[in-house]
Amino acid sequence: MVPKLHARGTSFKGASQYLFHDKDRAKTSERVAWSEAVNCWSERPDDAWFEMMDTWRERHAMKREHGIDPRGRDNKTPVLHFSLSWHPDETPSRDQMKAAALSALKALGLEDHQAVLIAHTDEKHPHVHVMANTVHRFTGQTAALTYSKESLSRWAEGYEREQGQIRCEARVKNNARRRELKEDRAAEKTKRDFDRATGQTPAPKKRYEPVKDKSPTRPAWFSKEQIVIRMKEMRAELDPDHAQDRTGLKIAHEQQRKALWDRTQARVETVRQHIKDSFKPGWKQLYRAQREEKRHVARVATHPFERAAFVFKNRDRLASTGGRLSLKEITRLVLSPGRLQQRIEAMHQAERQSFAQQEKAEQKTFGDRILATHRADYEQLKAQQKGERDALYQHHQAERSEVNFTAAKADLAKQHEQTRTAEHFEKAADPSPASPANQQAKDAYADDPIAKQMREMQKRGWRDDFERDR
Repeated sequence: MVPKLHARGTSFKGASQYLFHDKDRAKTSERVAWSEAVNCWSERPDDAWFEMMDTWRERHAMKREHGIDPRGRDNKTPVLHFSLSWHPDETPSRDQMKAAALSALKALGLEDHQAVLIAHTDEKHPHVHVMANTVHRFTGQTAALTYSKESLSRWAEGYEREQGQIRCEARVKNNARRRELKEDRAAEKTKRDFDRATGQTPAPKKRYEPVKDKSPTRPAWFSKEQIVIRMKEMRAELDPDHAQDRTGLKIAHEQQRKALWDRTQARVETVRQHIKDSFKPGWKQLYRAQREEKRHVARVATHPFERAAFVFKNRDRLASTGGRLSLKEITRLVLSPGRLQQRIEAMHQAERQSFAQQEKAEQKTFGDRILATHRADYEQLKAQQKGERDALYQHHQAERSEVNFTAAKADLAKQHEQTRTAEHFEKAADPSPASPANQQAKDAYADDPIAKQMREMQKRGWRDDFERDR
């Protein structure tokens, strides 16, 4: 449970319009889960603001009617707004949220005051807003709301104890420390009263100790704009190193991909050379057989019967379209030696092309295997490099998140302290001469008789003189 007390307001209508509508659209109310009016006559919760405003306007008349002195500070900020937020893991029902809101109003002393409960759904955590009228609906008196935040803190601690789970340990420690200090102050006051009653000098009051307030000292105070500017500057100082990291990683990844491709190319070249070497004997044998065949045809092609025997024997090889030669084609080749030489050259060319295709097919088979392995290795390398880029990005984001509002504020305070220390040493090393006007004022103060009397009183203890005069 996290209670949050917002700033006091002056307009019930404005607060109601904000709570009953969406933040970015004043005519819609999608974020409102439910609403309910407390101690109001109005049947519609979104119209209760008018009744609250009327109560505030009639506060003086109600005071006179009940015999209450109307003097004193007038209530110009009657709108009290606070919210109660549960943990995102919790799922309180409407009745539970309503009971908690009414209990919080009672802790503030507003159980008899007009109020409106509005539950919103625009955040991950369940929460309910409470708009209350600080003016009593019958007497017109303003509720005493001193230490309201501490009252809500103590109430929230009690609420979590009732639920059986303490979610905010710091709040428990702060409330315990406040109780200790309250007891110490009461004991200290009793001791001082006793000392005064017995004629003794009471001990000085102890310095006030804030439990939660961590306000900076005046020299270390900086505006929010200064801190935001410094935070942006500190983050900008990280950009060159981050850009260098990204560039270095990009170059390393490019080198890794190039090395993988070079290894694949080397393997392909090795396989290609190996297959080429394995086919060299076949090429030699093929060229040798074709040369011998050309020589044989050249020797026997002088007689038609010898050409006919050669053509008939190689009729399957000499066929240009596959199959066997027809009788007409055989006759033409037998009768024409030139045509037979051309057909033999075409046959040899086809055999060489067929053998080259076998070599290429074998190279492609092994090359496809190598490329498939390369693709698998490349995908693995891509995943590895993506992981490295994501890790570097998360590392950079973590470094940037460390440069937050608190770190920027601390850095400004450090710079301020260093500047003050440097100025102090500079003044000590090279003191500037006093101006004539300042020196004349110091001389006049030293010669002043009243100043001399005050210095003498300080020497012998002016506090004793003051006590005697009392």
